[in-house]
Amino acid sequence: MNSDKVTTWMHYERLMLKGLLLLYGVGLLIFGLVMTLGEYVREYVILFIYPTLALWAFSVILFIVSLLRFFKFLILRNKDYSELSMWRTILALLLSPVAFAGYYILFFIIGIQSCSVNWLIS
Repeated sequence: MNSDKVTTWMHYERLMLKGLLLLYGVGLLIFGLVMTLGEYVREYVILFIYPTLALWAFSVILFIVSLLRFFKFLILRNKDYSELSMWRTILALLLSPVAFAGYYILFFIIGIQSCSVNWLIS
């Protein structure tokens, strides 16, 4: 049993969870800012659109990487690596499509918020 491979696997396993938490945390932050500052988003729409699109792409990359890690785990499982943990990768595999859909919806919410004008206040 090679302990360096197990240590490297677990390092990237923790990194996968941190990426997933970052993905959801920043998404909730952007959603909260857009909802609270709805009437001011029109002037600063670029500050919200590009990070949303970047995180949308990051959710696709996270899904592909977690899918590849899942298949690699299935191959390594036959080689008696009993210390390997897989729950973080499976969590990322299940939640990254949800994040993809959430950022897709958030992109359109930002677009609709930026097009709306409150004519009564102006």
